[in-house]
Amino acid sequence: LLAQPILILGLVDPRAIAELVYYRLTVIVSDLIWFQEAWAQLVSNHQESLLDDAKLKVHLALDTGMGRIGLRTVEEVQAFAEGIQAFPWVNWEGVDTHFSTAGGGDPAYVETQWAKWQELLTAVPDSVTVRHYANSAMGVWFKRQPVSSIERFGISMYGMHPKDERSSLPIDLQPALQLISEIVYVKQVEKGSKISYGATYEAQEDEWVATIPIGYADGWFRHYKDIPVLVEGHACPVLGVINMDQLMIRLPHQVPVGTTVTLIGQDHHLENHAADLARQVGTISYEIFCGLSDRIPRIYLQDEEGED
Repeated sequence: LLAQPILILGLVDPRAIAELVYYRLTVIVSDLIWFQEAWAQLVSNHQESLLDDAKLKVHLALDTGMGRIGLRTVEEVQAFAEGIQAFPWVNWEGVDTHFSTAGGGDPAYVETQWAKWQELLTAVPDSVTVRHYANSAMGVWFKRQPVSSIERFGISMYGMHPKDERSSLPIDLQPALQLISEIVYVKQVEKGSKISYGATYEAQEDEWVATIPIGYADGWFRHYKDIPVLVEGHACPVLGVINMDQLMIRLPHQVPVGTTVTLIGQDHHLENHAADLARQVGTISYEIFCGLSDRIPRIYLQDEEGED
């Protein structure tokens, strides 16, 4: 069993009820139908006994203006509070909401959502003690009383500003993710040589060209072609289009195979900061990080005190 509780923030298929109960997972729900379908799944598989030792913990989503999931009116919450009594195997532990403009957009809308949150909470029984609303931005800028029972840090765990700014924050954040690769092939090409699919790049002079084993299948997408990569303190441009699992760059001089290439992170005096890269390609750092595929090995480092 899990040593620490895990709350699944997205909606889960009720047919996964057996796994949820067995592993003591806490889930977000948005209606009473979910419980009916979950119970039917247990009955059909003769697994009702799974609930003999533990109840299923749930948190009810409240939609205060995000427009994603959750109940929207006091009447709906009241009906939920009454209806859930029919499912004694459920432990209604918490409620939650999400603020859509805390990390960007009209800050006045935060106040609109906060007022709605307070209104909906009037229909939540006192026995539901876990009440959380703070994503990274709410936890940093929009402190409220009562405080959020859970601080749902997302982008800030990567050491990133929720608004992709480089300015100071009330808390000290340092980038916690670096994306590196290495050079696997180096060659000198003559003036006029074509590089990559479509032959869209033509060398204007004799150039040193290196191949890097990363591409759009790894999450380094084709529209990242204008982002230079860092090699030994030099910003090296990508030549032509990015391939599925390779890309080519221009080097300032010959370097050996195996030389480290930094796509996100710091190299000597240069830095490919995710916030800057996001602005350059018209997205947000969240998308850059989430786009990095499972093909990329993850290496987790520890600080001097042995903490991750």
